[in-house]
Amino acid sequence: MSMIKEFLGEDLSEKNTIKAQYSLEDLQSINNNISEKIKELVNMSKNLVKKREKANKTGLILKV
Repeated sequence: MSMIKEFLGEDLSEKNTIKAQYSLEDLQSINNNISEKIKELVNMSKNLVKKREKANKTGLILKV
């Protein structure tokens, strides 16, 4: 935390009323989970775009 304080030049503990400590492994796991969800959303978005393009070519209306 002291490195963050030095970098930002302020005492963050005064601003944060809720404190939580996570291990590096926990944070990496959270980051990996978020990354996987982002990949899933990107793939879903790409698939939706493809379906819309196909529907536009065939004259169908795609409801979402």
